[in-house]
Amino acid sequence: MDAAEEYAELMNVNKNEGKYLFYPQRFSRLHPGSVGFFNRHGVWSEITDLCEEGRPKRDGYENPSRPLKLDQPTESFWKTRSSGSEAEMNFGLTGGLSGALSAAPVDVSAEAKNKSGSSGQAALITESAVRHETLEAPFQGPIQKWVEKNAKALVDSDYGEDVATYGLWAIQAAWVTKECAITLNSAKNREANLGFDVGATGLGKVGASGGSLAKLEQKGWTAYEAKEGDQGLVIAFGGFKYELHKFFKWRSNPLKITDTRMDERPETIQVTPLFTKPILDENGVETGFEIFKHILNENGEKIGEEKVDIGVQGKEGEGNERRDAEREKEEQERQEKPEEKEDSMIQCDTVGISETALEADSKAKQA
Repeated sequence: MDAAEEYAELMNVNKNEGKYLFYPQRFSRLHPGSVGFFNRHGVWSEITDLCEEGRPKRDGYENPSRPLKLDQPTESFWKTRSSGSEAEMNFGLTGGLSGALSAAPVDVSAEAKNKSGSSGQAALITESAVRHETLEAPFQGPIQKWVEKNAKALVDSDYGEDVATYGLWAIQAAWVTKECAITLNSAKNREANLGFDVGATGLGKVGASGGSLAKLEQKGWTAYEAKEGDQGLVIAFGGFKYELHKFFKWRSNPLKITDTRMDERPETIQVTPLFTKPILDENGVETGFEIFKHILNENGEKIGEEKVDIGVQGKEGEGNERRDAEREKEEQERQEKPEEKEDSMIQCDTVGISETALEADSKAKQA
């Protein structure tokens, strides 16, 4: 388990607040209606936006039956969030920011873990308001239909390998703030305790010139602040995660290939390769040769032979028959090839969406 997944798992005790992000993301890119994936660095890559009218079509996909709409956002003050009472005590969260600044560094090394029975610990501090942005219900049905309709295009797109590797997310909710500080003391990945590698993410780290949260850097926290154009930092989200794979289904009833010429001449089923016979004069001297072909019945048995006219049949008619046979073979091979299907191997998990939101979606669907 990597640090991002461990952090999200530890913070899952904060119910109805989505899946927590180890690396906060720009709201301008990750927001309700956004479709994309988290890459190996934990950074969001947007593929398209179902809330922006006409955007999916411009991006090479079918538009949803109607653009999704944003609901009225709400605001609250979190101050602190943690993985539990042990983390609150060790990080000094009961005293807010000042308490966190005065708290001693936490040691959850393997030795300490074995002695105390403690597990990893995680926490978040934000002094700014947290804005909760969501999609207006109904949302699950329209999103599901859009994914089913565009599954093949997504798998075949430039993002196909990423979607197959990381999964496809459709965002339903986001919790957004202006600045925050995050810490993780991992019980599973000791390297995660040595600090965050944010260089690969391109995210905004507060640094020495930042606000009061920057002081937490000395305590092993990592502080972030939204930059101009970010529209805030997403610290948690909810959505639907889809697993899309290119797969095949054999045709159960292959199309039967027919030849109208065979309908007209049912006795003439197949044609064997050509063969020659010598032409002899009255003295038995060979003066040339003639070209023949075998005539076969429907069981493939020889029932006779037929002379081939070199001028017509040998050059043109026989060539046509060969080309027809080749076309029939190609068509049969095409019919027997696996047929791509785009709507039955789609797996979906609901992540970080509150029961209240799902109930509202169900009621709106029935209305």
